[in-house]
Formats: sequence, structure tokens, C-alpha cells
Amino acid sequence: MASFREGKLFRAALEAEEAAVGQCLEEIVRADVRRDELMPPRPGRSEPLAAELPATARVVPCECGEGRKLREFSVVVALATLILVAFCIFFVQVENDLQPVASPPFRFSVKLARLRAKPKETRIPQQLVLTSKDGSINSLPVAVQRNVRHTMALNPWVKVRFLGDQDCERYLLQHFNHTQLPLFFNQETRGSYRSDVCRAAVLAREGGFYTDLDVEMKWKFEDLAGNATTFLASWTEDGSVLNAMMGCTANSSFMLEVIEQLLRFYKGEPVERYGSTSEWMGPVTALAGLKAVAARDCPEQDLAPWEQAEFTCGPHVLRMFQERQLLCWDPMDPDCPGSRYMSEFPGVKYGIYIPPLGWHCGCDVRRGIALFRTRLSGKKSRSLHSRKPI
Repeated sequence: MASFREGKLFRAALEAEEAAVGQCLEEIVRADVRRDELMPPRPGRSEPLAAELPATARVVPCECGEGRKLREFSVVVALATLILVAFCIFFVQVENDLQPVASPPFRFSVKLARLRAKPKETRIPQQLVLTSKDGSINSLPVAVQRNVRHTMALNPWVKVRFLGDQDCERYLLQHFNHTQLPLFFNQETRGSYRSDVCRAAVLAREGGFYTDLDVEMKWKFEDLAGNATTFLASWTEDGSVLNAMMGCTANSSFMLEVIEQLLRFYKGEPVERYGSTSEWMGPVTALAGLKAVAARDCPEQDLAPWEQAEFTCGPHVLRMFQERQLLCWDPMDPDCPGSRYMSEFPGVKYGIYIPPLGWHCGCDVRRGIALFRTRLSGKKSRSLHSRKPI
């Protein structure tokens, strides 16, 4: 009796197992049928798997294309995810570029400007070097802050290097400790001369653009430089080289020579003035550096002020602009509105222009590429020659 009961239980278990296996096989066949109906048949594969199944195991073909819609939805989600990740990386990069000088609303406007226009190719790196005593835009007068942000909005692809005195000291110790430049920088008490040393060192090693904080830019840096220029600056009215707006490639021969001229000045050695009447260290050493490299690399080239804008000097391509007084006596002068015309300080009535024999830029040469605005003190405007002389 016990053996009969055990045999019955064994048959029941076997039947249950066979039923489970059969159900599993039916599910596999149904999945295979769905795949065959949703996908084109493969070569060598017989079409009617469903015909071999009993009626209860056949699947009604899907008439709404859920599988295709599901695949299309997956592709859309994947593309949206990739676009979102790309935007996040882009915005983080802009945050890093503008963190020293910009408030969040302004940084967002620069992000939008980057989306609207791609950067042009230039040999001069897309970097803007700025200097002040503490290296912070928040300590500057409101008018100067607006001017710096205007420069950034005009050049949304430029990365900013804002250096204070301590930053400049660390930079000189790290990269120019083989010279006496860090010592001379620490001994210098005049802020404008410390800026002359710092900007020359950073530009000589890394390249990029530099402007004084109170220079109001009218042109983009990429348009000033073009795709071939390796050095750009401006002639002053007294025949020196204005270093309030400059640009150069990394390891520029001109800026390395300017550093040599700065060392000569601090050592008490004579610095050649080449007929210039300027008495300011920055413009005089910039002129000496320019002339020294030109005498070595292109002695036949006459770098004459006020005549030509673009020069080729050996492996170098130079663009030299021109400082001149605004035509404030002319009511039609677009660069001298009423605020400049009525100002009692003559420094705001100067700008930087393309010389008469400039390159074919298709632009209005009567309009300045940069104008001079307010003093860093915020009390009155600044002249090019408002610094104490050498």
C-alpha cells in the first residue's frame, strides 16, 4: 500500500514537472514568434514557426508597433542624455573660465554668447591677462567692473587670468626665479610698474592678450589679431609702444626681450629710447624690446610709427595700431559723445586706431578699436601719461 502511494506521488510530481517545462517552452516559442513578427526574417530561417503551434499557443500580431515605438523612444532618450551631458560640461568650463571676474547672471550671458558664435582661429592664445592689487574684480569701482565685464561679453571664448600682487609674486618665483625679476618686483612700490613686470612675464611665457582695466574695447580680440598675427600692440603719440593693450604668442621673442629690457632698467643700465620722448618704464621697455628683435630678425624692415599696421619680420607677423586724440571738436565723431566732450580731464579723449595704411579690414577706420575710460580710483579719468615718469 505504501509503495502504491509513493508511486502515485512520483507520477504526480513528474506530471507537474512536465507541465512546467511545457509552459516554459511555450513562453520561449511565443517570444520567438514575437521577435520574428517584429523583425525581418533571417536567411535560412523558415518563416512559419507559429504554424507548427497549436491554436492556443499562437500570438496575434501586434498592430500598433509597440516594439518599434519603444526602440525609437530609447534612441530619443539616449540622444537627449548625451546632449544634456555635453551642455553640463560646456557650462562647467565657462564657470571655470569666468569665476574670477563675473557674477552668475553675467556668466550665464557669456554662456549664451558662446553658443551663438564659434571662436575664430588665432595664433595668439584665447587668454586675457588682467592685473590689480588684490586680483579681485569686486574691489574695483563699479564703472571699472562694468568695463571688464563688457570686455568679457565681447570676447566670450577668452579665458581670464586675473592676477593680484601675491599671484604675480608666486608666478615670478615659480617661472623666473633664475633671474632677478622676483626681487625687483618685490622691491617695486609703484603699482603700475608692478603691473608692467607681471603682464610681461605672463605674456612672455603663456601668450594671450592684455588690457588695462580702464581700456574700453570696441573690437573683439580675435578680430584684432586675425589668424596670422604673433604680436600686436600700439604706437603712442610720443613714439613709444603702448603696453596698455597687447597680445602675443607663447614664448614670444618680443616679450622675452621686453623682460630683458626691464632687467636692464632695474639694474640701472641704459635702455635705448629710439627717439621716443616717453618717460614711462612700460612703453619705453616695450619699444626697446620691439626694436631689438626687429634689428635681429628683420633689419631691412622699417617699423615706422603711424604709417603701416601690419608687418612681417622674419617668422613674426606684427600688427601695430596707433594712439591718437579723439576728434572731439567734430560733433559727428562717433567716439566722442557728450560725456567725453564735456569732461575736463584730457585722458578720456584718447583712443587706439588703425593706421592710415592698415590692412583691408572692411571696417570704418574712423572708429577706434579701443578707448580710454576712468581711473581705477573711480574719481576721474585716466590719461595714458598719468603715471609718474621713470
